[in-house]
Amino acid sequence: MTRRGLGVRRSPDDAAALLEQSCTWLSRREYSVHEIRRKLQDRASPGLCDQVVQSLLDQGALSDDRFAESLCRSRYNAGKGPLRILVELKRHHIAVQTIERVMEPYESLWRERVEEIRTRKFGSGIPADPGGWMKQIRFLKQRGFRDSETEQYRRLFYG
Repeated sequence: MTRRGLGVRRSPDDAAALLEQSCTWLSRREYSVHEIRRKLQDRASPGLCDQVVQSLLDQGALSDDRFAESLCRSRYNAGKGPLRILVELKRHHIAVQTIERVMEPYESLWRERVEEIRTRKFGSGIPADPGGWMKQIRFLKQRGFRDSETEQYRRLFYG
């Protein structure tokens, strides 16, 4: 008897069962092709997994483009910077061309976004000492913002 949630995997014999399971996953959120393939490989042979993935792609149920757009939008809204988002997209094996296309609309927004994130965390006041500035810059870098976005704060303090 298989019990859900305990790490025990069913092993469906046919593509229809795998396709149904994949559609259930995709009804909850977007997945990358790499993620779905990895989840399916826990349940079936690589050949059957490839067949199911191709069927999902043909139906339009699975799309790396939609996944990348969704991930980028959600990470942007969560206050993550472009480097952090880029690393996550690469980890999901998203094509470079797709990453560039998805990230392009956000390029003009990063400078404003870095100020919003800094103000939300530290308030609108200006730190009086170098340690305070470095703490803020370090925080922004950990969120994934580039030197070009944090440079404005370095210039404010160091002139």
